[in-house]
Amino acid sequence: MVIPLIELAIALGLLGSMWFSMEVGRRIGIRAKLGGTEVAQLGTMQGAILGILALLLGLSFSGATTRFVERQDVLVREANSIGTAYLRADLLGSPWRESIKNHLRDYTAARIELFDSVRREEAMMINARLQGLHAEMWSIALEGVAENQGITNAVLPPLNDVIDLLATRNASARRHLPSLVVGLLFASALAAMGTVGYGLGLTKNRHRFAAATLCLLVSVSLWTTIDLDFPSVGLIQINDAPLLELHASFVRTP
Repeated sequence: MVIPLIELAIALGLLGSMWFSMEVGRRIGIRAKLGGTEVAQLGTMQGAILGILALLLGLSFSGATTRFVERQDVLVREANSIGTAYLRADLLGSPWRESIKNHLRDYTAARIELFDSVRREEAMMINARLQGLHAEMWSIALEGVAENQGITNAVLPPLNDVIDLLATRNASARRHLPSLVVGLLFASALAAMGTVGYGLGLTKNRHRFAAATLCLLVSVSLWTTIDLDFPSVGLIQINDAPLLELHASFVRTP
């Protein structure tokens, strides 16, 4: 319930900021006295400012979407690698086979916890537990393949992929739009809305519907771009179904 409220507050804050900037610009425009030539020049500048805003928003949105898709792809690859390692464990003899499978089951459960974690401290603790499971599984697998060197290339690579993909997942989760870029986007949007409001003030016509629509579109674009880049805490979240389905398919061995 907390996250939707925060997201709603961010969306309303963006919308309110855009409208406030436009209203300030309109009031300044009402007091300005420009000739026909100057008004025409203002239209050119408005178009240029809105064009720059559209370019910045488009590039930022595209980058955020790409990172979102990459995070989802990494999760699917991770689920596949865990499933492959689980199946390849059947090549090991007892008790290494049962031990690896149980560790992979615990590992998947911990990954689901990491996926659902929001607080940084909690995520660090789960990551530490996953690193410990990595070391234990690798040690057990080495002991198991020592009994049969012929299965080394079948058992160890999938397990190594599991280890590597956790690091890939953590790196992708920390990859966001730089704060400076987010600030530039917000400032550009405010400047664009202020300029549009200034033009409305010069014409002494508010054009409420068109102005509200523009503010809404810019605000929604900003909010969506930011939300896509923080899928662990936003409303637009990555689907963890591959991990959940994998965990449900595992059978605990004695």
